[in-house]
Amino acid sequence: MAHLTIVGLGPGRWEQLTLAAYEAIQQHDEIWLRNRQHPLTAQLATQLAVQSFDMIDADAVESRATAQEITAQLVALAMRPQGVLYGVPGHPFVDERGMAQIIQAAEQHDVPLTVIDGVSIVGPTLMAGGCDAPNGWQIVAAEAFVQRYVPPFDADRPVRIVGLVSRALATEVQRNLLQIYPANHPVVLWECGECEAQSHTVESLHEVVGGDTFSHQTALWIPARPRPGALPHLHDIVAHLRAPEGCPWDQEQDHASLRDALLEEAYEAADAIDRADWANLAEELGDLLLSIVMHSQIAHEAGRFSLHEVVASVSEKLIRRHPHVFGTVDATDSATVLQNWEAIKAEERAAKGATAPEDEYVAVALALPALTRAQKVSKVAMRNGWRPASTVDFSDATALGALLLDIAAHAKAADLNAEAALGAATARLITAQRQRKGQG
Repeated sequence: MAHLTIVGLGPGRWEQLTLAAYEAIQQHDEIWLRNRQHPLTAQLATQLAVQSFDMIDADAVESRATAQEITAQLVALAMRPQGVLYGVPGHPFVDERGMAQIIQAAEQHDVPLTVIDGVSIVGPTLMAGGCDAPNGWQIVAAEAFVQRYVPPFDADRPVRIVGLVSRALATEVQRNLLQIYPANHPVVLWECGECEAQSHTVESLHEVVGGDTFSHQTALWIPARPRPGALPHLHDIVAHLRAPEGCPWDQEQDHASLRDALLEEAYEAADAIDRADWANLAEELGDLLLSIVMHSQIAHEAGRFSLHEVVASVSEKLIRRHPHVFGTVDATDSATVLQNWEAIKAEERAAKGATAPEDEYVAVALALPALTRAQKVSKVAMRNGWRPASTVDFSDATALGALLLDIAAHAKAADLNAEAALGAATARLITAQRQRKGQG
């Protein structure tokens, strides 16, 4: 009778099989394994015929395609009168990759499915790492690092990375980890095949790829960073400051009271860049990030939006505006990128109901410094046909700077506010452009 039975084979010793797993093995003449690297392979071969997907599983980095092909073959095998027994390391839902995909495929093809629990590899790994599970540990498959540039987990908590099946995949993992950990960060490289002795190798992160053995039973245990630095940590501190038991001063703040501080922190970060003071830049960027998290927390308390929405929105925008990176659009130079960028922004404005050219002026922030705002507004105006009255060639940055300095000096001598004067001129340009468009 067609049937798919998935059985957890435990960490690697015969006596660690559950009674249900043992009975399932006794009731079948054949068992399929992802590969023959599991420590029980030889002993299973004395009980029944052992088959494996070794050839399919050879390319570890292409693990998503691998999982799809194995799933398709499992479904085909399950259609046989005798069905199929599929043995996986540890517990099927903890230590095996692709279970959700297998379950979905079984449902789609009306294949009866039985999943038999096994002793998870997690327990020995936790023992090796000296950590208890309720203390916030995480588990991530090594394949999740493929085509990523930073690790997909919270580095302020310990993490177990499973399925280091090859040196190539271990290299991908190491490249990601070095984005957020120092090279000498201590780790535990643990092999299920050695679980009987519960032995493990303590290494620094930069030595991870130097191991001799990689398999589906190879796991990497990484302790939490000793100095918390993930965004949730900062978010929790800010929420605590704003809470009833927090800081009276922080509780009193609102968007308006923190507005100038936001601008000031941005200018201080820019100043650190101009001075190439990288240690100070790290501090100033932290202050700027604090302002962002604080404003997000205040908005959340008012029911407007949350920090999650801030991050999600800018992430979606970056992906949407970079179709040449995340999509199928070709862009081999910066000019093409900028052209595409403007077209996408126009589509975004149209989606919001802003179709007329004058609506573009609304997007130029009023709080910008007058000169910066004037340049942005004039760029929009020139795109819509306006041309400046002066025809002076300002291609020389030195000459331009000297001219601007002279203007500032003359304004001071005449007791005029150059910022206010330029701001007023920019406002007049916007008004004139809108009137011209209305008359057209």
